[in-house]
Amino acid sequence: MAKRTFVIPTSFHFRAMAESLAQNEDFLRDASDVLRIEPPVFEQLVRRLAEPRFLDRTEIRNVVVRTLGDSELAQRVSGLIGRLSAMVRQADEPAGEALRFLREALADKCEEEDVQQRSQIADRLERLILEPPGLTQQHKAEQLASLVEAELDEAQLICDVRPVFDDERTQIQGAVPISRLILDLTRSDGSSVRTEVGITEAQILELRDRADAAIRKLDAIKRFLTTPTTVLIPHTSATRRSEN
Repeated sequence: MAKRTFVIPTSFHFRAMAESLAQNEDFLRDASDVLRIEPPVFEQLVRRLAEPRFLDRTEIRNVVVRTLGDSELAQRVSGLIGRLSAMVRQADEPAGEALRFLREALADKCEEEDVQQRSQIADRLERLILEPPGLTQQHKAEQLASLVEAELDEAQLICDVRPVFDDERTQIQGAVPISRLILDLTRSDGSSVRTEVGITEAQILELRDRADAAIRKLDAIKRFLTTPTTVLIPHTSATRRSEN
């Protein structure tokens, strides 16, 4: 199956995007695929997508494959849902209004399907994108995860040896181990930056200990979030309603 590529701006008005999609051959082909799903199976798919869960692209694919079977149709439909949901929820307009623009664009711009088919495609896309609450929840989670100044793309610890020469620079009298920490970052504006710092052996050991502690904390947080429990809130200056 050919890879579908759509560049999604961080913020945009959806009307122009809808008009572009309505004339994009790949999108039209994938959108038409939703009509190949038998009505009872389509209803089952919508119900399963609407179950309480966060719907990232992997989870969308799992649900669609479980409903339609592991087929090329399932791969295209799951990809369509993931891409279109991201576009709609990234737009400036509310999701319902954005999909209304898409419905209008399909009616006005699409030349490959008749009027009834265009309406049916729009109906099914609206249900697939709007009814599953997990798509909105996933978008909110991704927004929260991205609220940082920069994201780490790659970290490298480079260990090297630097020779120590005599005053005449003709004899090597010794060698010093040198370590460097290199961080490749992507800023929130999309630009890239590389930061390189010297790091001592003691700092590497401390970094290792802190990484181990962070992993333990993350494991504890995940257990806390997935296990029913009573949350105890301590009384502190941050939680008191009065000074008394």
